[in-house]
Amino acid sequence: MRARTAEGWEEGRCRCSRLPQETRCPMIADKKPLTVAQVAEHFGVCEDTIYAALRARKLIGARIGRVWRIERADMDKWFASLKPEPPVKPRQKPNMTGIPKYVR
Repeated sequence: MRARTAEGWEEGRCRCSRLPQETRCPMIADKKPLTVAQVAEHFGVCEDTIYAALRARKLIGARIGRVWRIERADMDKWFASLKPEPPVKPRQKPNMTGIPKYVR
């Protein structure tokens, strides 16, 4: 598994230092639901980003009491749906070759 660090992507190690060692990488590879903190650490984003996606219903999760749980398959679908926006083309000047000068 690849994990994102401050220096870039690194093999075999998660950045999630706040979580106990036994729940770092194995939870992500396992079928157990993930917490918001684990999903945020996996993608290297803030937890607020994950909460915003859950509120907007872009990311599917189950709320149990005050804790959100997210399935690995739903997390992968959400990540696959994120596509960069296409670049904006610069506006072209209209072609005025056949129009008389006094009309331009």
